[in-house]
Amino acid sequence: MEELLKYKDFFQQSESGITFTGVENNFILKNFTQLSKCFKSLKASIPLIPNKNDQEQQYKNSRNSKYAMGLYLMTAHQHFGSITSAIPHCRKKGEPFASGISPVNGLDKNDPTAIINSMNFLDHSKAGNGINFNMRFDSFCLRGDRGITTLDSLINTYFRRGEIQLQLIVLNPQILLEARDNPERYPNLLVRVSGYSAYFNDLTPEMKNEIIKRTCNKVQGN
Repeated sequence: MEELLKYKDFFQQSESGITFTGVENNFILKNFTQLSKCFKSLKASIPLIPNKNDQEQQYKNSRNSKYAMGLYLMTAHQHFGSITSAIPHCRKKGEPFASGISPVNGLDKNDPTAIINSMNFLDHSKAGNGINFNMRFDSFCLRGDRGITTLDSLINTYFRRGEIQLQLIVLNPQILLEARDNPERYPNLLVRVSGYSAYFNDLTPEMKNEIIKRTCNKVQGN
């Protein structure tokens, strides 16, 4: 406990903490004191306050080298979601977290342009270790020149705004359901998972269902 409290000012610095969060350090100390009575060990995440403690060179990792921030989860979002209770933004107990910086499955209620606009609010230049942004499109809606042109416009707009990565899955949604139920028919089906591609048949049942539940965006084609 005493060792952890040495870093309390990284959690909320006295003045900047109040300015940016409205909460003083004494609340954090009180929380740690209560938690220390319940657990033998504690691990704390340190929120980054812009222009205060968000410079990577301020910190060294266990190998005495600089941290490089990355915004991706590989498949951890499915595992940690499976052991986490419900949280206020409508994610239910046991459901996966968001895949990387992509929206939580089912919570992206608007069209693809709304998702891209949301991603463009993030400063990806700070993520020197890479990001993971997934989008899935219904191949039926990309038929013809108009569908391809529309998708091309979405992608180019996203990257012209300074972004660095976008992963697409383009296929008929029914194929994923058929591949899950009849894997022998689709031995070579590749999908983007979360920062990498994999054969659909090699994924766990949980990861297959997570990919199936991802929002299937549509664009206006011919």
